[in-house]
Amino acid sequence: MRLNAIGALYGFAYISHAELWVNSYRIQRITGIPHVWEWSLLLVACEYLAVTAAAYRLTKNGLGNRRIKHLLPVLRVPYAYIFIRGFDSTYPITDPRD
Repeated sequence: MRLNAIGALYGFAYISHAELWVNSYRIQRITGIPHVWEWSLLLVACEYLAVTAAAYRLTKNGLGNRRIKHLLPVLRVPYAYIFIRGFDSTYPITDPRD
């Protein structure tokens, strides 16, 4: 269970970065916040630091020295796919300008 939770954390971190960068124009159009690209870079940097620290601590404390922790990079891929499909179904592109 810990392995799946840490894998999901890695997958979520990867997809949240990608979605912020890919959909920055949509976020700017919907919210009206200027310079979303710069704000998203700042948010991604903060998130990267937080997720890296959390994942390191969870991996070290939760999995210890077991070799099973080497599966985490592989588990990131299916969780990233699940998060992509979930985001696409929740926020579909309905505007023809997108």
